[in-house]
Amino acid sequence: MKTKILIFSFFLTAQVFAGLGDLNGDGAINLEDCKLIAASVASGPELDLAVADIDGDGKVTILDAMRLHQSIGGLWVEPGGKIAPVPQVSEAERAYMARYEELCSRYKKMTPGDFLSGFEPAPLYSSTLDPAQCRYFPQIDSAFKLSDEQKAALRENGMVVIMRPSTYGSGFGGHYAEIYKKDLPVFFTTDALLDPLYKLYDEALKAVEVTMLAPALSTVLTATLEKIQSYRSINSSTDPLWNTALDDAEKYIYVASALLSGQNSNSVADYYLDLISAEKLANVPDFFGTEDVAIDFSQFKPRGHYDCLEWETDCVLPRYFKAMMWLGRADCAFNIDSLRHLRVFALIHSCMQLSGVMNEMVKINQTISSFVGDMDGFSLEGLTEVLSKRNMSIESIITSDDSAKALLNVIKSSGGANQLILSQALWKKPDASRPELPVIAQISGQRFILDSYMLGRTVEWYVKGRNKPMLEEVPFSLGNNAASTVLASDVNKYTVSQGDYKPYHARLGAARALFDKYPYWDRNLYTLWLNGLRALSQPLPATVPLLMQSRSWQEKQMNTQLSSWAQLRHNTLLYAKQSYTGGVICFYPDGYVEPYPQFYRIIGEMVNRLADMVKNVSNYDFKFDAKVWKMVTDSLASMAELELQGKPLTEAHIDFLNGMINEKPHEMCGDPPFNGWYPLLFKSWDDCRVARPCIADVHTIPPSEISPENMVLHAATGDASFIIIQAATANNCGTIYAGAVSSFYQHDEQPVLRLSDTEWITMLRKNDRDGIPEWFGKYIK
Repeated sequence: MKTKILIFSFFLTAQVFAGLGDLNGDGAINLEDCKLIAASVASGPELDLAVADIDGDGKVTILDAMRLHQSIGGLWVEPGGKIAPVPQVSEAERAYMARYEELCSRYKKMTPGDFLSGFEPAPLYSSTLDPAQCRYFPQIDSAFKLSDEQKAALRENGMVVIMRPSTYGSGFGGHYAEIYKKDLPVFFTTDALLDPLYKLYDEALKAVEVTMLAPALSTVLTATLEKIQSYRSINSSTDPLWNTALDDAEKYIYVASALLSGQNSNSVADYYLDLISAEKLANVPDFFGTEDVAIDFSQFKPRGHYDCLEWETDCVLPRYFKAMMWLGRADCAFNIDSLRHLRVFALIHSCMQLSGVMNEMVKINQTISSFVGDMDGFSLEGLTEVLSKRNMSIESIITSDDSAKALLNVIKSSGGANQLILSQALWKKPDASRPELPVIAQISGQRFILDSYMLGRTVEWYVKGRNKPMLEEVPFSLGNNAASTVLASDVNKYTVSQGDYKPYHARLGAARALFDKYPYWDRNLYTLWLNGLRALSQPLPATVPLLMQSRSWQEKQMNTQLSSWAQLRHNTLLYAKQSYTGGVICFYPDGYVEPYPQFYRIIGEMVNRLADMVKNVSNYDFKFDAKVWKMVTDSLASMAELELQGKPLTEAHIDFLNGMINEKPHEMCGDPPFNGWYPLLFKSWDDCRVARPCIADVHTIPPSEISPENMVLHAATGDASFIIIQAATANNCGTIYAGAVSSFYQHDEQPVLRLSDTEWITMLRKNDRDGIPEWFGKYIK
């Protein structure tokens, strides 16, 4: 009979009998033994069955590594022998981000004027060629009934944006169908590909949440709560440390469980559930033993795709949203400098292990990491890794201050609990040094995202007296120099260099440098999306039309980048860690696509990865054709490369554009009204035809001495608009093209109110011009 592994506790290193599982012969089973089995399966050498055949099936496979690793409460071992990483910001990435202050010191030596001169935008558009003499101008003029003001704008800027609804709908499909119907030369914009990407990502994440994450979280919380209660019966004693830890763990998990189920049968959670329902910034006098904790409960308002429609009577998403906010917000986290908090976290970890649901929680966290990024704080998986290498029991952690402090020191020395983003309401005295952010541990912490890191470092506590970031800092960090003209006034205004404070331009320059050399763009779907937007900042060669070498074009791209970024933040509201201030036969006779081949390839890679992530989704109305996306992105990249070389598109390319979208001549009741490959990029033809305006709160400003009113900054989108461009070269008037672009809005709410999509659309329909930045509004006629 095969000798078994005896495990005294998931916090004890497994003791070994007859050598089973002890691959390196050190007398204990730990992470290194699991890695040896995984390495052997991948590349040899063969291992002794008596030591490595964990499941007793007569052979050594990756299943043995998985079984062994799970038996010690280890991380998930992926097929192929790869041990999945801890889903918290890695040491390597932390080391890279640590360069930020050094880069700030370099840029601090520059004057504001010298800094701005290093990021000059492209020259203003200039051409002596009259658009009225260009090919297809009469057709464009007739189709759009261009006013004198619109013609003047086209002449002066090389483009004009016409903000009026299409006959076919407010979305991109409606606009391109109208261009096709009127036989106009088509201009395929990057906006037109980003719109279905936004909707695809949103629908994919929703499908994964409804069918996989929410049910798994329910299982985890139920089993963990049961184990806490059984622990209480086993460890019932007069020991106040045990009783406090059990009370705290039960209350913390029960709050999450009540939020997810929508049912509360235990008064233990009433206090917190009432605060969450109020959705306001509140001071909690006693948060598990920590006094006077400010918690921003306004973050618990379901929004984005978590704001279900009225007819969706049993929608789990709002409940899932609130439960994950409780488990993920920094102000609801365990501050492990408090031994009481550390013990609660360790006890919850132990209960998840003993109840057999830790791997479910690990898979939840890893799925979120694949979509958005890694946790900005210490994780359950991080604790598993620490404890797998040390002989610590839950009993000693709970009852011995020395053991708890030893664990705390190990965690803090790893750096994994140090936050990179301030995402809660904290204050300091005006002339005091910048305090360190709390050292936190979380069940499923919100994720580190580059843009939030950047926005949080251009305001107090980093730039003296600056309370509110400008959203144009995002395209500036992504390499778009047109943003520098918008940011210039604040660059010249906020120049104090004192103690922890650095001039605003030093903070901007450091962020731009970090973005320029960032080595982790392909880590998850969020960073891939950002990298795609970054590709739109690349300067174009002289072979492209004059417009695309001008500031007008950079500002058009800034609108595209901000619109798409708003959609990205909307889709990831729950998980992305938000920054806070301290304090006849119709046809297209010709066509042009935006010449960014790298952009199209990045989007193609992102969708390919997304297809792999959602391939197991079932029992949910979600599907898309990854082959169509590949065909489209490959074709657009090929066309963009030709344009960069100054070569004309082939007849096959024009045929491809003509296959984009067209109206069916005789629509039957219930049939889609459009043919073509473009509608196939959407979940439904209606999604193609109609816009889906969205809004995301992206930065919070708590009340302070600078401004007594708190405020929330929102990034939002509206309907698609027509754009008409003059594709002139130095000596050739070229062609007038018609296409469609996004609309971006910045909206501030004071005092704090976090808007849902429904609330935003109501406001938008009353006034669709309010909130459009001046730098883009000048092109709208």
